[in-house]
Amino acid sequence: MVSNYKNPPTFDEGKPYESWKNEVEMWTRVTDLQKKKQALAVALGLSGRARETAMEIPVDDLNKDTGMNTLLEKLDGLFLKEEKDRTYDAYSSFDRIMRDSSLSMADYIIEFEQRYSRMRKYRMELPDADVTLSHYRDEEILTISEKMNTAEKQKILVKLHRQFGHASADRLLRLLSSSGTKDTECATILHRIVSECETCQRYSKIKPRPAVGLPLASQHNETVAVDLHELEPGLWYLHIIDQFTRFSAGSVLTTKKGSEIVKHFIHDWISVHGPPQKLFSDNGGEFNNDEVRDMAENFNIEVKTTAAYSPWSNGLIERHNKTLTEIIMKVKTSNDCDWETALDWALMAKNTLQNVHGYSPHQLVFGQNPNLPSVLTDKPPALEGTTKSEWVAKHISALHTARRAFTEAECSERIRRAVRKQLRNTDDRYEMGEKVYYKRVDCPEWKGPGVVIGQDGAVVFVRHGGTCVRVHYLRLRKVKNEDDGHVMNDDTERTIDFEQRQNSTGDTNSNDDAGDEDPENQSDADSDTDDTETRVSTGGQTDKEHRTDVQLKIGQILNYRDVHSGSLYRAEVLGRAGKATGKYKSWYNLLFIEPTNVAGKTDSVDISKLQNLQIEPTVDIVNSSEDVLITKDVSFDHAKQEELKNWRDNNVFETVQEEGQKSISTRWVCTLKETPAGLVPKARLVARGFEEFKVSELQKDSPTCATESLRLLLAVICQRKWTLHSMDIKAAFLQGVELSRDIYIRPPSEADCKGTLWKLKKCVYGLADASLYWYNRVKQIVLEAGGKISKVDPAVFYWTDQDCAVTGVLACHVDDFIWGGTENFSKTVIPHLRSVFQVGREEHDCFCYVGMDFVTVDETVHVHQESYIQHMQSINMSPSRAVQHDSFLCEEEKDLLRSKIGQILWVARQSRPDALFDASNLASKLKNATVQTIHEANRIICKLKSKKVVLNFQHLGRDPGLKLVLFSDASFGNLSDGGTQGGHLIVLMGENGKFSPLSWQSKRVKRVVRSTLAGETLAMSEGIDNAIFLAMLFSELTSGCTDHSPPIICVTDNHSLVDALKSTKSVSEKRLRLEISSIKELVQMQKIERVLWSNTKEQLADCLTKKGAPAHQLLKALSDGQWKLE
Repeated sequence: MVSNYKNPPTFDEGKPYESWKNEVEMWTRVTDLQKKKQALAVALGLSGRARETAMEIPVDDLNKDTGMNTLLEKLDGLFLKEEKDRTYDAYSSFDRIMRDSSLSMADYIIEFEQRYSRMRKYRMELPDADVTLSHYRDEEILTISEKMNTAEKQKILVKLHRQFGHASADRLLRLLSSSGTKDTECATILHRIVSECETCQRYSKIKPRPAVGLPLASQHNETVAVDLHELEPGLWYLHIIDQFTRFSAGSVLTTKKGSEIVKHFIHDWISVHGPPQKLFSDNGGEFNNDEVRDMAENFNIEVKTTAAYSPWSNGLIERHNKTLTEIIMKVKTSNDCDWETALDWALMAKNTLQNVHGYSPHQLVFGQNPNLPSVLTDKPPALEGTTKSEWVAKHISALHTARRAFTEAECSERIRRAVRKQLRNTDDRYEMGEKVYYKRVDCPEWKGPGVVIGQDGAVVFVRHGGTCVRVHYLRLRKVKNEDDGHVMNDDTERTIDFEQRQNSTGDTNSNDDAGDEDPENQSDADSDTDDTETRVSTGGQTDKEHRTDVQLKIGQILNYRDVHSGSLYRAEVLGRAGKATGKYKSWYNLLFIEPTNVAGKTDSVDISKLQNLQIEPTVDIVNSSEDVLITKDVSFDHAKQEELKNWRDNNVFETVQEEGQKSISTRWVCTLKETPAGLVPKARLVARGFEEFKVSELQKDSPTCATESLRLLLAVICQRKWTLHSMDIKAAFLQGVELSRDIYIRPPSEADCKGTLWKLKKCVYGLADASLYWYNRVKQIVLEAGGKISKVDPAVFYWTDQDCAVTGVLACHVDDFIWGGTENFSKTVIPHLRSVFQVGREEHDCFCYVGMDFVTVDETVHVHQESYIQHMQSINMSPSRAVQHDSFLCEEEKDLLRSKIGQILWVARQSRPDALFDASNLASKLKNATVQTIHEANRIICKLKSKKVVLNFQHLGRDPGLKLVLFSDASFGNLSDGGTQGGHLIVLMGENGKFSPLSWQSKRVKRVVRSTLAGETLAMSEGIDNAIFLAMLFSELTSGCTDHSPPIICVTDNHSLVDALKSTKSVSEKRLRLEISSIKELVQMQKIERVLWSNTKEQLADCLTKKGAPAHQLLKALSDGQWKLE
């Protein structure tokens, strides 16, 4: 076998792998090589895939006494798996051999072995059937007997359904039949399991497309379809076709702008044929835009669009696009003419040669075909076929080429094959409020569930989260496992049974229940049924006398007395047995619990005919930490009248007669506002601003105070030892500047202004630019009061005296003001603001402002968010779901996680820098979030609750000794995708080490970095930008100009960066040289005083860039409000 015992056996993939392993085992017994060297020798003797696999093992692992075991385990994973795959492939035919119930499993396997030997399909010896097919042994087959109750059967069938890869009900029934199971109830249970399986619904096939659609037009110019087809990159042609006559028009475009579409549609169609009644297009932005809609309104055209991802909805123009494009390409290629000429003669050929209703489109539109050159009608000069004009020659050639190309395209077998391969469909209707899944072509699974909000023909509008999508009804699938949609799969059989029962009892009044349900009863169905007791008497009464308004939910327990036997029954509701709005709306499927002789059986009953019907109250388990607010008896009438009074007092509108002006509607937003006196009803009248014409062209953005600016404002107030105040403006948007455009709104019914409109004088809540008008008003009043606007933050204002000394500062966040100043400022400027604006609540010392709590103690302002943090709730999951750590989240779970991440990020950015890296890292995982991501979010919430962090703003000593200290840090390649995280902390520090925190940040470094030095440099550059911004704002708020900025000190724990800034030698990375040069320049300009190196343990920004980095140094510094800068 082996000629030299120092050389191991060679491996040939043509031989069985196990045979080679035996040779290696024998070789290890006779070779003289040391045990450590044997694995190395075998690995070097391998070739092909075996050698590639062996080379993946580190040499140190092979050079051990256990090296041979390590090598063989690695190879087993490759070659044994392949042999097992071939084994199972060989036995894949096992299920296709029908087993008679009288045939034992042993005889069944023997029969298969005989067939296997005759097939000779697989070139391998038949493995031991008892080992390979161990799950087919008699003692391990999941059997179902008639003695089992429904719950036990369902448990076994659910397991089978999942173990066989979510097999269909028919396949599982065949498997059960071959195993000897004859239980008739299995079919019903299996169909219900498959229909309610969420995985099967998500990955099921979409409905077949329609083979033939109903005609969209019965006369010329009734419905016109349009589409754009690309000829080459950057070049399209607009194709317009009449749905009745198939007459086509078009033109070549170089842009897809809506204005160009309108221009060519008017020129090519409306100017010739007049405006059509309907315009049919896809949902692309070139057709679904304001310009096209405006054209349609002015020409009295109804616009209809298809659903997304459903080109067959506009199938006529899609098919004609194919024909027309082939003609254009052939004419362009054979005659070397321009695109416009090719399109013109392609349209002429199609319109004159195509046969529709026995005539060409040209004949149907104009009454006759055009007089084109033809041997049947040509006069002698035309028969010569010669011309002196090159232009005429090209057109004549293009004409004949187009006609030939049309004939070829029309007979194209490829088009015939594409057109005839269509399948039938069912025309489903979707009701508003139904839950559905929808399919997209770029995703293998169904998306959703979403809620149907309307249907327009074949287009169904579905709301999924905060997005509204248009879906063709063929790409929709109803959710079948919802309470209101639960219908047993044997509805047809049960309906027949119901009719037989009704007919046998001679009930002649059954049609009385066929009407629609009472809306009041419908609303009752959505409410709780606790403590509900319904008694229904039977006998000679008609159905009209029975109470049929009782609606049950899945899982409710019923107690009733049987009419015939008088026995008491207890049963669980499984779902409806008939449609909720149909003839059998009072029929339900029940699972009997008592008496014992019928326990486990199911049946359908008419609850309107049950005696002594009682519904056991249900107990809902709720989270005791959640607040429950009942607004049933709260009236907002007084609040609405107060809001209308505010509109009148602020002279917001004037009443005009309605004379067809374009107007927008309004709605009420009613809330309960928490005040020191308790919860108070508040009502806000809001205009639906999105209805305004050309709202996208309005300037909407308005300045609000940045978080860093707010902290700096606090630091300045504490440094000047002023008192901190807050001011709330009532109905702020109603006090904005006068409107510069005409807007009419429809008054609410509470205003009692029928037949009139309100012409707005001022911007109101709901309009896109309302906040901008309010800010302009604030800016106007502040300037009138002698204030100045900050150059770096337009939402910050300050006042100076005759000596240019700052006497007061104010920042605005929409309608919330925060301010501080001298006594003279408080007596002159603030009363002026109170006289101009309607001021609500004013507070000082202790108050809440933009979600943060401010407490002043001994001239020190403490800022925290403890009350908000303690109200944050973790995301609850069921125990079975919580252990699926690597399972991806569904859309509902993602929405909940997204909300929690938003809360965590907001807290971390406002008052908890110690949690900022965890929050930022968590947000980056949202796209591919798993259950483990939810656990991480819950841990961060627990971390926030476990420690109370307070930011201290205090007097820091002499102004000349103040400086901005920037702590910057980066962690190279520490993110899950190899990215680098950078972060910084900026504080305003005095000579004694006391400081006030101003800004912190933790985010991914914008560009790819190749070293730690690059990451640290970019992180410092980002921090320097923020520090310069804060320095200029501080200079404005303390001296009234930007020329007295405090010096900046940069602190880093990277020696290489400090050395690079001091050295004249350039770094090797050329892109990095620019960043380092800019920092050096700032040092030379004395914008930066110096750059210091710090030990990593004393780097306050270290926890902003690393997971698990200790934050106790940062928390201690924030708590003490002091840090010794070495």
